[in-house]
Amino acid sequence: MNDENGNLVLDVLHKATSQDTETLRSAEKQLKVWESEPGFYTVLMSVFSNKGVEVKIRWQAILYLKNGVDRYWRRLSPGAIKDEEKAKIKQMLLENFHEPINQLAIQLAVVIGKIARLDCPKQWPELLPALMDAIRTVNDELRQQRILLSLYQVVKCLSSRRLAHDRKVFEELTNGIFQFMLDLWTGQMNQFDEYLTGNNLQRAHLMLEYAHLTLKVLRKLVVYGFKNPGDCDSVNLFIQLCICGIENLLAKGNIFSDSADASELCKKVLILYSKILLDMLAYHSEMYILYINSSLELVYKLCFSGSFVATNFERFNVNLLNLMKSILCNESYRPQSLQRSETDEVALTAHQAIKSAMTTQVLSKVFQALVTNYLPLSITDLELWESDPEDYVNEEGGSSYKYNIKPCVECLFAALFKEFAPIITPILIGMVRENGELCDPADISSVLKKDALYHAVGLAAYDIYEEVDFDKWLQERLLNEFTNTHPNYRVVKRRVLWLIGMWISVKLSVSMRPVVYQTIFKMLHESEDVVVRLEAAFTLRAAVDDFEFTYKEFSTYMEPSFHLLFNLLTAVESCDSKMQVLQVMSLVIERTGSHIAPHCQILIHYLPQLWQQSEEHNMLQSAIITTLTGLVNGLASECVLLDSLVIPVIQLSTDLNRDAHVYLLEDGLLLWQAVLYNRVAGDETILQLFTALPPLLDMSSENLRICLKIVEAYSLLCGQLLISTYGNILVDCFCNLVTDLKSEGLVLVLKAVELFFKLYSRASAQLFKNLIVSWVVPSILDGETYPMVMSLYLSIISRVTLEDRNLLFTYIADYSQLNNKQQIEVMSEFLQMWFEKLDCVSHSERRKVCALGIATLIPTELGTTEIGLDPMVNACVQVMHDVCTKVSSNGNLQITDTVVLDVPEKKGAPADELDNNHEKRKHEMSLKDPVFHIHLHSFVWDRLKDLCNIVGEEKFRQLIASIDSDISSQLQDFMVQI
Repeated sequence: MNDENGNLVLDVLHKATSQDTETLRSAEKQLKVWESEPGFYTVLMSVFSNKGVEVKIRWQAILYLKNGVDRYWRRLSPGAIKDEEKAKIKQMLLENFHEPINQLAIQLAVVIGKIARLDCPKQWPELLPALMDAIRTVNDELRQQRILLSLYQVVKCLSSRRLAHDRKVFEELTNGIFQFMLDLWTGQMNQFDEYLTGNNLQRAHLMLEYAHLTLKVLRKLVVYGFKNPGDCDSVNLFIQLCICGIENLLAKGNIFSDSADASELCKKVLILYSKILLDMLAYHSEMYILYINSSLELVYKLCFSGSFVATNFERFNVNLLNLMKSILCNESYRPQSLQRSETDEVALTAHQAIKSAMTTQVLSKVFQALVTNYLPLSITDLELWESDPEDYVNEEGGSSYKYNIKPCVECLFAALFKEFAPIITPILIGMVRENGELCDPADISSVLKKDALYHAVGLAAYDIYEEVDFDKWLQERLLNEFTNTHPNYRVVKRRVLWLIGMWISVKLSVSMRPVVYQTIFKMLHESEDVVVRLEAAFTLRAAVDDFEFTYKEFSTYMEPSFHLLFNLLTAVESCDSKMQVLQVMSLVIERTGSHIAPHCQILIHYLPQLWQQSEEHNMLQSAIITTLTGLVNGLASECVLLDSLVIPVIQLSTDLNRDAHVYLLEDGLLLWQAVLYNRVAGDETILQLFTALPPLLDMSSENLRICLKIVEAYSLLCGQLLISTYGNILVDCFCNLVTDLKSEGLVLVLKAVELFFKLYSRASAQLFKNLIVSWVVPSILDGETYPMVMSLYLSIISRVTLEDRNLLFTYIADYSQLNNKQQIEVMSEFLQMWFEKLDCVSHSERRKVCALGIATLIPTELGTTEIGLDPMVNACVQVMHDVCTKVSSNGNLQITDTVVLDVPEKKGAPADELDNNHEKRKHEMSLKDPVFHIHLHSFVWDRLKDLCNIVGEEKFRQLIASIDSDISSQLQDFMVQI
């Protein structure tokens, strides 16, 4: 493509701005085809450079160029832009600093920055010299502004590179241009002051705009361009100028009160000043020690002395308060946490600077200002509460301390208590005593003051609990706050509920919990304000989630809790509010366990309606599924009552052909697992759900573990029905899985297979024949190196052999035939590997089953040879040492198999004390498992007797004599009791 194609590209770009869907789609398709065509981006740059072209078309051109740089500028990218075209584009970029449209100029600067990040300085060495020369020589104001804009994007992109070499390059760049940029900025600020003095506001505005851009460049240079910025006098001067510049600009900013644009620019510069201080503190805390005092004094003066109020300029105030908080919380300023003496000296200097700035008088004023000026609800808060109470609750809960005043103040409050608790605590206690009486509800300022005070007490709960008798305060003062019915007093009611929630886990006696529950349920009543009711629900969540919560003390409140929470759930309208109430209900269900059964009818009735209403709200559906899971676990065997809702929910959330699975799959699988765990017996309805599982298994995703847990649950619940209906499908899934999984995933699959063999050995031997022949046998022969995997392979083979040794011979024969090998040789190699890898099996039950499997082979042709019998007996004796104990009683030696469940204390908890039906089924399986009722030493003796009967006593003695003498002696020790 060349310039002759310009008109064609121009036409397609014009179509790309069309409102017609078909035209737009056609244009985008064509542009996509051209993306990797040589010369395309040069043509785009030509279109952009032509000022006669419509702005919207030029906008499309620069956007496609920007995207092309991301995709095709790197040399190794498929369809990469050629070096010749790159050079031409770079030249054209540097010729466009006279762009009159600001938004286009910004995009142009972004493109230059992106290319600089990839090519500068090696492939584009002339860029920075060209920009710096242009700044020095260009007198045209528009061009200078555009050049500064481009320089900022270049510096921003270069500073984002984090490799050691790239950081060194950026440090060299900084050393070369920092002083010039600092001089440029100070000159611009001086001119700004001169224009203000001469009342030339238009020129002052323009100069401040230039200074703002230069300051943005300086921020990146000073934060990322110096390894030790404290050693540079220019950096120290710059930080001092930033601190002084804040006060200077605040003093002069009112001059622009009539110009919204100029006022906004002043705010941007102030925010940038504060960001520079925050960044230097975060990245260069050691050098910032010099500015701790002046920074804290600045924050105190602007935020707490009364000359500057929070509501005037919230974002700037947030940064200043965070600056104070960051200084107080900086770990490198804590002498006790450091070990090296030189670092400790630095920390001690910082600590002393903080103490000198934060005097008792300053702390008192700061603390009182936080409580009286910053913590009270604002007019905006009250208006939002009135107009959209649910949005008010949700917005308050999601705020970030970096951007919002309330969470920022709370963080500073916590930092002050952490550092100066002995000084601040008496102040807070005194404020509480002074404002202990009920306030006039008609006086909203008094109401807000009390709200802020209670807010402070809640935030400081862990710091002042030794100074406050919360039980007494709750009984004598706080409970009285709920008696006032004035509309304004909802603010105090809601705050007291929040306060109780904060103190529940700190200092609330068991005897006071019933009083708290009664208060919560009173405030959950539908006559109360929605915000108060929601806060009551959150307080209930805190009470129920507390470590000391017991069902006994809560039992009398179960019925009202679900009734009131249900009413609140139906009353709130937003998805977020419903989710939060559902989460409270889920927690109550979880904490009360099986006691939930008599009280869940209301939920069983309502949840289907809520599910229908939530079709377009996936997060709400997720919360409903979580609640259902809790209900299923609570109802236990009675969970069939929920089938009409639970079954469709599981089907929806696990169907990969439905979009909902993206959001609901994980929760749906947990619900499915809970249903299987609590079910008494399987049926066709439950079995039909299994059709969703093979596709999920094929995904081999992060949900593989729970999917296999579900398979295991099915095998225990209705395994025979599962084998007959879906057995072949399941085996195919497993055969596909084992070829793709790493060792950790393979262990999960093999554990599921092992469980089938524990439950249905003969049926499983036939079902999993292909898997064993094609995967297990060759893996054992290859000497699988991951111990847990080999352990499971041997366990499965041993259970097959224990069930019927002829099955093992069949597997080996089939494998030999498939691989054109001699069966005898394969069997010999197989047994050798079995004996060799027995040490990989560490689990005592699996070691024993391996020994049982090996012992089963003793009375066969394999055991009739001297070579075969010795390793078999050796392996069995090894395991007997692990699982058998020798105890002398009355002169008689007793041999006991420790794995056998022959006494009550070994059999574990009674079935009716286990958590759910799944655990009961596992317990019952253990009682039937031959590993737990066959005595290994007796079993080995019986197999040796079988061998004797087959070969005769004389041959048997010869075979026994051929066994290693030490092994033979140890064997006889274990047989002494028999």
